[in-house]
Amino acid sequence: MLPIKLSNLPRSMRGADLSPPPPGKQKFLPTPIRRLKLRILPSGVMSWVIPEPRSFTIGQLEIWPWVVVEAEAYRLLRLIDQGINPQTERAARSNAPTVAELIDEFWRDVDATNPPKLKPSTRREYEGRVRQWIYPYLGKKLVTEVTRRDLEKLHALITADTPTRANRVLSTVSVLFTLAVKRAMRPDNPAKGVAHNKEYPRYRFLEGEELVRFLASLEQCPSLSAKRAIRLLLLTGARKNEVLSMRWDQVNLATGTWAKPHTMTKTERLHVVPLSAPACQLLVEIHSEAAAHAATTGKPISPWVFPARRSGLHIKEVKSAWASILKRADIRDLRRHDLRHFAGSFLASTGVGLPLIGRLLGHTQARTTERYSHVALDPVRQQVERLGAFITAVANGQSGEIVELPEQRKTR
Repeated sequence: MLPIKLSNLPRSMRGADLSPPPPGKQKFLPTPIRRLKLRILPSGVMSWVIPEPRSFTIGQLEIWPWVVVEAEAYRLLRLIDQGINPQTERAARSNAPTVAELIDEFWRDVDATNPPKLKPSTRREYEGRVRQWIYPYLGKKLVTEVTRRDLEKLHALITADTPTRANRVLSTVSVLFTLAVKRAMRPDNPAKGVAHNKEYPRYRFLEGEELVRFLASLEQCPSLSAKRAIRLLLLTGARKNEVLSMRWDQVNLATGTWAKPHTMTKTERLHVVPLSAPACQLLVEIHSEAAAHAATTGKPISPWVFPARRSGLHIKEVKSAWASILKRADIRDLRRHDLRHFAGSFLASTGVGLPLIGRLLGHTQARTTERYSHVALDPVRQQVERLGAFITAVANGQSGEIVELPEQRKTR
């Protein structure tokens, strides 16, 4: 028998007679909650029970603190008053899915279609949020037990670190519970109605001397692949994952175009963009070196423009190279995505209209015929040529002033 914890008794019962009854008998002591009793057996074991209409045991006195007993007793008595058998409810709870099981069901649902519902980059983001926040804080809870208040607390906790990340985690939780509703695990989505943090657009650009320092530091980057990938980010204004996962079958060096497949773009549509002369020259250099290496080793050229060394896939990140570049250039608070902002702001500063910039950066949906029309790319091509000429001039130590370009080559 466990030692008696008087602290687990309500104050009104701490002077009660807790001696065991004679053999074969049970003793029931009244509690501050009507219909809840403290049962004492001849062995001295004491348990909180609801004897009517059917005997239901909550737990032993030595284990259950009174504050927990009180809450559980009221919950069970409400079920009894509603005509629900607590034994049936307890069995249902023991079989009820947890949030961890909901997460497993979510990944099965994602992988059930071909191609999967989530792009690889989006999946990695979801996995990071689940691993860092959702599983540790909600994984053991029953799906039916998660409340809006639970999610408000989680959101507030993450907000103290990164307000934007808190919003993204909450959105992922909402996706999980949308599936829970679909699978009839619960009738509602507790994430609905939880207030998101207000988000403000980020405006960070490379300008003037800072751009000169950045390009000079970029040239000193020891990783050739990282250096070339970052330069291509500057020259195209593309997203990081679009550049790192670029394939040779997407690039047409003869026409100077890059056809980003729908699986790679954020808009999930084919996005054809022109490449400036410096961008084409960079890609020609990379392809020539890859072809020479293939001829030497007898191995085929990798389908990836930026292949990883061992995995057979493309490189995933340039984080360490990026950090070194910024450190050498003495630049702070600059993200790789800000190079995309730089491209857009440069084009806007030269008088390019927003529709053309949107077409280049993939902010708006392209017309269906655009994928077939080379003529429609010419106005955009003229502007990315200006961007390429500017980057090249600054890298070569020239002023970077905008000059009139010769008539652009025509595409066939």
